[in-house]
Amino acid sequence: MSDINLAGIVKSDAYKSLASKRKRISYTLTGVNVLAYSIYVLCMGFAREFMSTPVGAGPMNIGIVMVIFLIIFAAVISGYYVWWTNKRYDPALKQLLSSINEGSK
Repeated sequence: MSDINLAGIVKSDAYKSLASKRKRISYTLTGVNVLAYSIYVLCMGFAREFMSTPVGAGPMNIGIVMVIFLIIFAAVISGYYVWWTNKRYDPALKQLLSSINEGSK
């Protein structure tokens, strides 16, 4: 493995394409998560009456339900990223590295 030219790998079009896909998915998921959290914060600041609306007969209100949703949503987004990485990114990276290893022999 020490014979591999890492600078050549990083400059290759296949690696650039793979890195671009990884950046696109991670930035998109981060943006979606930040957007969801920002909506919650804006609602807490500007729609207090709405956020304090009771849900059911207990002490729950819409604000608490939204916080629970945000926690679950963040876990789902993280799970999706892990799934995507395991199913798409890692196999493509392994294939790229094995083709480079075979080419260097």
